[in-house]
Amino acid sequence: MKTLKVIRIIGVIVFGGATLYFLFEGDYINAGLQFLLFLLLGLIPLLFYNKNK
Repeated sequence: MKTLKVIRIIGVIVFGGATLYFLFEGDYINAGLQFLLFLLLGLIPLLFYNKNK
C-alpha cells in the first residue's frame, strides 16, 4: 500500500500542476477537468486513506 500512496502523491502533484497551468493559460474548461481528476484520483483517496490496511 505504500507504493500506491507514493503513486497517488505523484499524481496529485502532476494534476495540481496541470490545473495551475491551464488556469494561467486561461483555458478554464481543461482546468476544471484537471481539477476534477486532481480531486477524484489524488486528493480524496489520500485524505480518506484507511490506516488499518
